[in-house]
Amino acid sequence: MGIFSMLSKVFKSASEQPSTENGYENNEPAFPAEVSAWYMPKFNGRDICDWVDEVAALKRKGDLEQALGIAQGCMAAMVQAAEDNSENVMEFYVSQVVIIQHKMKDYKGELSTLDGWLSKGLPASRQDHRLDLEKRRAKARELVAKDEGRDASAYTAEWKRLVALEKQAKASTKSAAPFTGRSTIQPGLSYNQKSKKATHKSSWVAPPEVLACPSYVAVDFETANRQGGVSACQIALVKVHQGQVVDRLATLIKPPSGFDSFEFTYLHGISADDVRNSPSWPEIASAVYRFVQGMPVYAHNAQFDSRVWQELDSFFGTETKPPEFYCSYRTTQHLVPGLENYKLPTVTRALVPRYELDHHEAGSDA
Repeated sequence: MGIFSMLSKVFKSASEQPSTENGYENNEPAFPAEVSAWYMPKFNGRDICDWVDEVAALKRKGDLEQALGIAQGCMAAMVQAAEDNSENVMEFYVSQVVIIQHKMKDYKGELSTLDGWLSKGLPASRQDHRLDLEKRRAKARELVAKDEGRDASAYTAEWKRLVALEKQAKASTKSAAPFTGRSTIQPGLSYNQKSKKATHKSSWVAPPEVLACPSYVAVDFETANRQGGVSACQIALVKVHQGQVVDRLATLIKPPSGFDSFEFTYLHGISADDVRNSPSWPEIASAVYRFVQGMPVYAHNAQFDSRVWQELDSFFGTETKPPEFYCSYRTTQHLVPGLENYKLPTVTRALVPRYELDHHEAGSDA
């Protein structure tokens, strides 16, 4: 039995769907029931994304055997989830296994892992990530052939072809973040520690043709602490058509382990106890994506909310952030000059004075 098949059987029970208890108002779910099909699998009782730092630390220490065991367990849990529903395909965990096997010079094991995964025929969430695995398979085939004294030239040529295709795919993909897990987010790194790309003020201002759209979505995130977007603990989305609110999606979010200290409870009133039974981002991601799909989205101080959204997507391997994202703060500066400032309470008092804003409650802010 190949290692991939064996692990799929051994760790089949390691994947379990989180509880749907959430404690929303009136006990009504804040997102469609079908979103439960998309969930973060577990290995040994922990979300597989929570193992990523531990695997990385073991690799740095040179304990590749232990790192491989954990990575294989996480991969097997992902495989079971993906076989239940292809929305749960997270190839990050396959790549982590084969990277370790490659470091161990276990090229036959690496090839067995890749053949086992790719033979399942599950759809790739992103083409560049799938090409990365196919490229690794070509390289493994080349190295196995060389070890066995066979001609490897065909595999070398295939590897070069796939490298070129992967570069093209990455160039055409707006977000080149790794597929899932704790991939680009470094625990402990706060917003003001990150390198920031300069963004011209006007890039956040909605142009006239967007302002003329009869429908749009407003969003607001709240975060638990200074570690960044992955600590998001609440999201509220409000859909507006012809000036009327027509739909809402709002829920607390349970941040992953390592991002779950609550520094900002004094600001928004949300504590660790409040989110204990709340869904994680992967559980609501597909509902969020459907809610905003095809519409311009606004946030007040969109640079913050856009960063939170992007970091959630990068961390969990989801692709939900809308391409049309605008700032109501910047847009109001452009359209309504002369206000004392452009903070949300000030803008609200000036433009909708009868609205009672509960500032830092995401549903009200949105």
